[in-house]
Amino acid sequence: MRLSVILLAAGSSRRAGCDKLYISLGQKPALVMALEAFLQYENTHEVIVVSRADRVEANRELLAPYLGRIPVKFVPGGETRTDSVRCGLLAAAEDAELCAIHDAARPFVTQKIIRETTEAAFAHGAAAPALPLKDTTLHALDGFADGSIQRDAHFLVQTPQTFRRKEILEAYAKSDKVFTDDTSLWIAMGGKVFLTQGDENNYKLTTPYDMERNRSMNIRIGHGYDAHRFAPGRKLMLCGVEVPGDMGLAGVSDADVALHALMDALLGAAGLRDIGWHFPPSDPKYLGIDSLILLKETLEKLAEVGAAPASADVTIVAQAPKLSPYIDAMRQKLTEILGCPVNVKATTEEGMGFTGRKEGISAHAVALVNMKEGL
Repeated sequence: MRLSVILLAAGSSRRAGCDKLYISLGQKPALVMALEAFLQYENTHEVIVVSRADRVEANRELLAPYLGRIPVKFVPGGETRTDSVRCGLLAAAEDAELCAIHDAARPFVTQKIIRETTEAAFAHGAAAPALPLKDTTLHALDGFADGSIQRDAHFLVQTPQTFRRKEILEAYAKSDKVFTDDTSLWIAMGGKVFLTQGDENNYKLTTPYDMERNRSMNIRIGHGYDAHRFAPGRKLMLCGVEVPGDMGLAGVSDADVALHALMDALLGAAGLRDIGWHFPPSDPKYLGIDSLILLKETLEKLAEVGAAPASADVTIVAQAPKLSPYIDAMRQKLTEILGCPVNVKATTEEGMGFTGRKEGISAHAVALVNMKEGL
């Protein structure tokens, strides 16, 4: 599935009382968090950031540190949300099968929501996350309630709202009306939308109260440690980067000791036990596996419990080989994958211990994650 993501950031923020996409939520602006969520999804083919005309270049500059692995386009929006979506659709790649339209003002969207809506849209043509009503809902006229609405048949729709690209493009081309969201237009044009499970934390920053709700995020810290012996005839992989040499590290997987320490730190911060629990070495499917795959699966596990990496620091302890020429590549790779600042360092132990005797390599990692309150 080749997914084109249209990230809507062209609103006026009038009801919020501030430019809501640029307020800091934890350690990052809302716009950055919304972008990162889709950059982490494996089927994202491109992201199109639709901005107010006066914010296109400012948004390009703000998001520059997060660009590289996946193409990101910046286009000006229109006077209404409907106009802005149309601008984004026209910029989408022709080889994209699906288009996910997401309000950048929903920065807490999870990988679970993205994955489920994408898969449902692929199967049914259109999908959106939604929440059932919890409270009694009344119909009112002139300020007086004149009847209740059947709760079981009504839902609160969220974004991303995902469609087959060609069909939603045709729907927008045929319609000359203004809609508050894409499912409304789709249904008005005769389509049906499959509803997936929404998330109460996938709320939209709309009012000043919503600006305060981000304080429900809290920071937790985790530490990870791993060590592997040297072994002949194997590649030496550290932080997903191959380091040339005659010796690699022994292990069931590719034995990337630095990634293993980082995964343990991330899992520990989220209270999710350790890598041995999630990826048991006795399972043959992990034989020779690339640890970058395990890292991405670790991030998915974090996302499922509402945790997002905020920063990480990795220290590799090795008497040999010399690692300084590869540190920048390691740092860049991990920053792109985690979507947050990652620092990588290397040190020796002055000839002491098993690393000092060049028997193997060890690594320490510390990670900070944003967790939703109460988890």
